[in-house]
Amino acid sequence: MFHFLRKSFTLQLLLLITCTSSLPGCASPDKPGVPEKVGMHIDAELEFAIAYPLDWRKERRIPLNRQSGSVIWTLPGPAGRGTFEVISLPFKADARTADDLPALVGEKHPGFSLASLEQTELPAGPAVHLSGSASQAILSAHLLQGPRRDYLLILSAAVETIEQFSEVLDEMLLSFQMLGNKP
Repeated sequence: MFHFLRKSFTLQLLLLITCTSSLPGCASPDKPGVPEKVGMHIDAELEFAIAYPLDWRKERRIPLNRQSGSVIWTLPGPAGRGTFEVISLPFKADARTADDLPALVGEKHPGFSLASLEQTELPAGPAVHLSGSASQAILSAHLLQGPRRDYLLILSAAVETIEQFSEVLDEMLLSFQMLGNKP
């Protein structure tokens, strides 16, 4: 029992060190979107980890059935600037496909209009990437599939916000890891 806990703790500690070192650590006057301090969100229940700027407000949402849940980061500054959301979905026997992604994003962002859909590779694994717009916001979403859970990562922000925070948002996306996803 203790061997399992020690191994799990060691894995999480290694993941924490790796991911926090991947995001920029100091603010830069010529890069206003670069965070001053970076933290690590490790979520055992939703089975993912991600590095994020500590000055971004974080909200964790898990419904009573606990089959799925999400964590939403709100970009700093005026309200409505943008969000980065990680949604953890239960495994679906008939696998989610690229064709399912626009409908999944449309559920969260009514009026969604698709601009592009492509396969891509992230450090966490192969993903489907979608971009488009809804309600004066640019949307970028990635669907990653694991053996026990699927993950939908959605960025929603105004054009100027995406430009300002693009470096940090890319680093967050690259730091995302699935945890405990063994069949």
